Amino acid sequence: YVEKDDRFQDNKPTIKYAKGMPRNFSAMRHEQILQLCVEGSRCARREGLIRNVMAVDEIEYDDAVKIVQSIEKENREMMVIEYLPYHAGIAAAVVVGIGSFPMIFDINTVLWFNERFVTADVPDTKDLETWLEVGSYSWAWMEPVIGQASFAILVMQYIRNQAINLGLKPYNDKVLSMRSKRMIARYPQYDPIFVEWFSESEAYHGKSQ
Repeated sequence: YVEKDDRFQDNKPTIKYAKGMPRNFSAMRHEQILQLCVEGSRCARREGLIRNVMAVDEIEYDDAVKIVQSIEKENREMMVIEYLPYHAGIAAAVVVGIGSFPMIFDINTVLWFNERFVTADVPDTKDLETWLEVGSYSWAWMEPVIGQASFAILVMQYIRNQAINLGLKPYNDKVLSMRSKRMIARYPQYDPIFVEWFSESEAYHGKSQ
């Protein structure tokens, strides 16, 4: 048995009820904010910290927002260093990925690399007339390199997964943990769980979720 709910007619919301729907996080109830915080919403975690600042410092919402903005700024101070390995990895992957094409299919690059590092016999000119023939020739030494690199990456991924299964934190989790602990120590007056949630939800790139 379901009691009648005036907010719905024919299993559809009424206009009055629809107009009352929260349009931003500041209009949501505490229960909704906490649920979204647990689910990982950065905007909800920011709102939760704002409300905690309001309660602790006994200040209005707009003033609490300014304090959270200063916390946010301080939280991002070390991100350039913290995420340097990721940027270096992306740059290296782009360089290697793009560079693999001339290393395999460009005749001049292939011959130059062979002369200095491989010293394999060079086929007749008629066997290197197309880029596919060049690729077939260079693949003799490029295949072991690419294959071994791919296998090494696969092994590292396996090790990472097993480390997670053992409860060992990968680099990113350690960075987030160290950052949140630093912010909790910096702002001990606020609830540690809200400071931790907010600190760990901050991303170096991208908009708030």
